[in-house]
Amino acid sequence: MNINPTREFPMETLAAFGSLQIAFSQLEESIKALLGKLLLSWDPGAGQVVTSQLSIRESLALLGELYKRRTKNPELIRDLKALTTEVNKIIQMRNDFTHAALRWSPSASAGIRLRYRVGKQKGQQRASALITAAEIEALVKRISVVSNETSFGLEAGIKVLLTRPPGGAWQV
Repeated sequence: MNINPTREFPMETLAAFGSLQIAFSQLEESIKALLGKLLLSWDPGAGQVVTSQLSIRESLALLGELYKRRTKNPELIRDLKALTTEVNKIIQMRNDFTHAALRWSPSASAGIRLRYRVGKQKGQQRASALITAAEIEALVKRISVVSNETSFGLEAGIKVLLTRPPGGAWQV
């Protein structure tokens, strides 16, 4: 029996989901690369070995703590906090897409995302929402912007943090 669970989804939607996975992977990799540089500035590759077992949330939390330990510069800390807030929103949005039951609705020309939750107060709850390829592509664009900011903005901040003056003290 040949079962293809994606057969009812249009290629445009499937391509958008593929783009989402690739963009998110690149964001996660850029965060872990920065964390690797901050952990072991003399050997970023070794730093990446350390981060390979961390989730993106764990990597982000560790990056934030190390960053704050290395600088008291309020501008750099504010930039990191803004980045962390945005990445956490992206993680949740991405999880809402990828960790949900998906069905295609031909009448709505959209996918239906089904989420089941169980709470102490209300018991089992089911939530559904329509999703379109355009909505997924908008998230991909948002991830790309944040990924570029992570790669360039925060990396510039880390270069400042890793610059040692002749006396050997960290520059802040």
